[in-house]
Amino acid sequence: MRRAVRRLVEGGSIPARVSSWIGLPESEVAAEVPMPLEGFSGATPKEICERYAAGEIDREQLIDELVRYPYVPRGKSDGYDSLLIDPPGSFAEVQEAGFRGLISSELYGAILAAREAALR
Repeated sequence: MRRAVRRLVEGGSIPARVSSWIGLPESEVAAEVPMPLEGFSGATPKEICERYAAGEIDREQLIDELVRYPYVPRGKSDGYDSLLIDPPGSFAEVQEAGFRGLISSELYGAILAAREAALR
């Protein structure tokens, strides 16, 4: 829904008062909502996995998209703090999808193997 609202806001088709009709403050209506990347079903690896779990995309499309996805680097420790926060768009989202049951461990292994083969 937020993407649809974003498209309306960007197109100048939605007055500010509509924010009260949909129950979001104006700041959230105009907030940046990431759009899916060209050629992908979601904006992040997590969203792609969620679409798979919801039955919106099939196994082959999931693997293809997660192999091709332009991942951002994972978080790095400063050497003193062991708490790492991975940014949105890192491969950690695929691992998290496995932990959350959005993808099976077998499917995670297939994604990892296909990604490693593609990087060679």
